[in-house]
Amino acid sequence: PKRILFLASNPADTGRLRFDKEHKEISESIRRSKYRDFCELDEAFAVSARDIARKILDVRPHIIHFTGHGTRTGKLVAENAEARQMLGPNALGNLLSSFSDTVELVILNACYSERSAEAILKHIPFVIGMRDAIQDQTAIDFAIGLYDAFGDRGYDFTPQNLDWAVNFAKNIALI
Repeated sequence: PKRILFLASNPADTGRLRFDKEHKEISESIRRSKYRDFCELDEAFAVSARDIARKILDVRPHIIHFTGHGTRTGKLVAENAEARQMLGPNALGNLLSSFSDTVELVILNACYSERSAEAILKHIPFVIGMRDAIQDQTAIDFAIGLYDAFGDRGYDFTPQNLDWAVNFAKNIALI
């Protein structure tokens, strides 16, 4: 089965995200999919950089789905004991290079995550990132569309299947 790792970060000193709703909707998309028996969903919330690395080691996912905040400089915002922890694009790309043998797709459902996506793409075959800011509900709708598309077409990623899934998800997010 394809192992999906849902990672969420929403430090207290940042705007509230409804990552719980996003997780619930992804779970529902998988549950109603004809490919539901071929997927396992694992999750970690309030993640720090160390949590991310450890959870990837534990789960060995095929798909990593990060939801949280991103900065205009392309950094993703994780959490630590004090509040925020910034994950730079190159550091994240380097971390994920250690898992290029299992990770097939990384989804960065965070504002301004395009730079991180480009750094990760050097090591992982498929990455989805956001060029600009994205509203929370739009991000949730995009995730619903994406996993509904995977549920319809399967989790065999080719450029054509992934392009179709991303376009489908964008259209769902615009409804």
